[in-house]
Amino acid sequence: MSYDKRDRIEIIKSMHRLVLAMNDEEAYMAWVYCIPDGADDAELEDIALHDEEIFRDACNLFNRLVKGYACKSGYCVSNRSGTNSKVYGVLGGERNADRTV
Repeated sequence: MSYDKRDRIEIIKSMHRLVLAMNDEEAYMAWVYCIPDGADDAELEDIALHDEEIFRDACNLFNRLVKGYACKSGYCVSNRSGTNSKVYGVLGGERNADRTV
């Protein structure tokens, strides 16, 4: 499967946002080992367009994290102020968050 440049950028940004929303600190720590902590859009675009090895590693890691953590812990979604957070399970439903993002 081949992706054009825009697709690669959107893929890495989407994976990054989803991992940051995972309700699991271990998943986050694994992700920042591959993708720099606090990576901004410019850094993510640089990875998507110029570093095939990190992009491929990030895709493989994302798949493992979704299987290992998101399915277990869900995603934490909050409003901009960080209050009233909800955790959404991958299989549906919501519960009050035990942490905010």
